[in-house]
Amino acid sequence: MAIVSLANLVVVVFDLSYLKLRDFYLLVDLQWRQMKNTDQKQYIKKVDDLKNALGEEQKSLDSPEVRALLGELRQLSVNIFNAHNPFRMTDEYGALAELKKRMVEHMGAPDVKTAFNQFWSPEYLAAKTWRQELEFFDTNIRFLFNFYEPHLFYDPIKGIEPYRTTQKYLRKVDELRAAVKVKGLAAPEVDKLLADLRSRSQELVEDNPFETANKSGTLEEIKYQIRRHIYSRDPETKPKLSPILAVPLDYIAPELLWANTSAKDAFDIFWTRENFQSNGWQKELEFFDKDLRFLLQTNYFRHLGTDSRPLDRFWLLDLPWTGIFLGEFILFYWWVRRRESLKLSEAIVVRWYDIFLGIPFFVFREILPQLVLLRVVSVVMRLDRAKFPDMEGIRAKISLGFVGSFAEEMTTTVVVRVIDQVQELVEKGELAKSLLQPAPKEKKAYIDINETNEIQAIGNRLLQIAVCHVLPNIQPELEAYLRYQIEAAMKKSTLYQRIQKLPGLGRFPDQVASGLVTQVTKMITESPQNAYQASKNAEPDPIAVELSQRLANKFSAALSSELQREHTIDELQSLVYDLLEEIKINYVKRLSQDEIEQILLDVEANKQQARLTGR
Repeated sequence: MAIVSLANLVVVVFDLSYLKLRDFYLLVDLQWRQMKNTDQKQYIKKVDDLKNALGEEQKSLDSPEVRALLGELRQLSVNIFNAHNPFRMTDEYGALAELKKRMVEHMGAPDVKTAFNQFWSPEYLAAKTWRQELEFFDTNIRFLFNFYEPHLFYDPIKGIEPYRTTQKYLRKVDELRAAVKVKGLAAPEVDKLLADLRSRSQELVEDNPFETANKSGTLEEIKYQIRRHIYSRDPETKPKLSPILAVPLDYIAPELLWANTSAKDAFDIFWTRENFQSNGWQKELEFFDKDLRFLLQTNYFRHLGTDSRPLDRFWLLDLPWTGIFLGEFILFYWWVRRRESLKLSEAIVVRWYDIFLGIPFFVFREILPQLVLLRVVSVVMRLDRAKFPDMEGIRAKISLGFVGSFAEEMTTTVVVRVIDQVQELVEKGELAKSLLQPAPKEKKAYIDINETNEIQAIGNRLLQIAVCHVLPNIQPELEAYLRYQIEAAMKKSTLYQRIQKLPGLGRFPDQVASGLVTQVTKMITESPQNAYQASKNAEPDPIAVELSQRLANKFSAALSSELQREHTIDELQSLVYDLLEEIKINYVKRLSQDEIEQILLDVEANKQQARLTGR
């Protein structure tokens, strides 16, 4: 059912886009028809074989080969006009109706089948002279066999048929080509056809048959093409611009380039014998086929429905699909009701996405036809449930990317905001005041969430790490450093130099220095560790506690006094501010070089302002 719903969605999208893409479909159909070996092409080939046999090979009408060809043509005529009709338009305005009319009038027969049966008989061709009859066929009938009718298979659903005015115009052009090719430009029939085309061209420009299909722009393109073709080779009317300006202007704004020319006059010049003689009728008709024919073929007439809107029978195609989806939902409801006693409203809630598949197209059409695209929701849900294809990995990657991006942006914003606030406290001196000045007696009660003094705990932990781990690890390096310093100091002493000169005491100062270094090193590395462990395990000593508290208070007071001397606070605040700014630039924001330079300028300006204000 997921595949069925997907197929229905494809049909819906094709229907909604059909009018916009019909010109493309028409071009594809035209190319395909030119490549396909149609019944009409086979028929014309048999006629050419007959002409070749009677003309170049000079065979008589009684020869077996000619009689065989005539028999095949009679059989093909029956197949085309009776057995299966390869013509797309069967009404009285199509090429088939015109072909039948001309053949019946020429032969004086009751129907087209009898007319072609008589026309391709040896007796008739012998009595009427086969050259004249084949000339009639080439001039009046052949182009109708090859005439392309732009009627696609989906056109009846949209109420579309080829526009009669433009189709007759194109048939007249093909008839003119046939007459010129067979009889030449001097033939009277050619003058009549040229006059007829001039008249039809005036009607084409004035009446605008493209308006019904909302394709008036196509008519404008035809007018630009014929004006460009005619007036670009006339020095008096050709725009006086260089090619560098004329070419792009002709493409972007042709209405400006050819504003002083007339499409009606251009058509009157084009459909004249003088134009065909001076410029070559083959080249002129080749221009028409290349630049104008397809534009005329794209025009169509669309019928109106009883609701005064353009006819649209898609709801007939969509009705079976809707029936399938409604039937599937009924089966689902019946099955679930038997197993779980589910109510209808509850079943609709479970399969809410199938609502769009069960609504017929004519309901959407009454509101807005594009709403039928809500079936995309149903199709996506069904495909996801059927895991066709399995989009779990793709969805996970998309979600992960979205969440990661959101988290990164949020983290960056929060961290930058916190650092900005700390910088603001540093810049205002609030942080130094809170650290160096004693807290007021009356302050807001501090909320303790775990009954632990976190600052004291952190200090104890840092002390433990320093005393028990760091100092023992640096004992060899500390010992070497102290030995070097003590020996250097002793060597400068006159007493050391005198003792070294005494017999038997030359090594005594070195031994003294070595012992002293060992004792000092142990005192620095081991004693604090033992003292810390002892303090952890022994009973509290009131005198030791009082002395340590006195030492801590004295240390804090001395540190605070020393920090407030001269410009120490200002220097430390500046260093902390710069450190925070570097963290923000290098690890949080990762700004561009230009932004970094701007921030550095702002920091320097803030420092200068702080100096001026005396902070």
